[in-house]
Amino acid sequence: MSVSIPSDADYVLFCATGYAGFVVPLMGRVSFDPAGDLDFPEIFSQAFANPPDDTEGVVHVLGVPKGHPHWPGAGTHDLYTASNGNYGIPHHYTVLTMRGVDTEDPFYGAAGRRNESVNWTFTPSGVEPQDRVFVVGHNFGGTTDPATAPNAAPDGSGQTLHSRLGASNSGHSVGSILGAASASITTPGNLTPVGFVIRSAPPTRRRSPLLLLPY
Repeated sequence: MSVSIPSDADYVLFCATGYAGFVVPLMGRVSFDPAGDLDFPEIFSQAFANPPDDTEGVVHVLGVPKGHPHWPGAGTHDLYTASNGNYGIPHHYTVLTMRGVDTEDPFYGAAGRRNESVNWTFTPSGVEPQDRVFVVGHNFGGTTDPATAPNAAPDGSGQTLHSRLGASNSGHSVGSILGAASASITTPGNLTPVGFVIRSAPPTRRRSPLLLLPY
């Protein structure tokens, strides 16, 4: 996939969901280098987990800050990806570039849930007004209609929906809200949710974390 990195961006966020069978985490390769491997630092990986044999849905979230050895620099770059599992069920990816992120300590509070039936609310502690709270979700058993996919910006939540994609047996959604104490995600069922917070830069060099380019 092709990703455009603005000159003032300082973080690239990569959210993947899919079905990985017995394999966790989902992604085996996320890199701007054609010879690279899993070059993005991991934020969190969560499996639906039908113990003991089957993981069904997996959410895998990674991000690379400016200054990291694998930061690509400004411009349009190819992002090379490969999953650890492919069972004929589509995987979905959402890529977001941000600015104003604390590149030395870009995220905190990451958490997930297994076997969540319908809805989930993520309530991290210590959220500052300029931090951005994210929720990402996968559901198993959806259809190609995005309306059967998880909804990471439910009505009345004030959250921004970045993606909501449906495919046969595999739905995907990413949403966020600035400076809130919580964020929620809903689904028709079989939800695997993950939440995390992207930390804004310290006040001496702070710019509001602005989502620049959804893929």
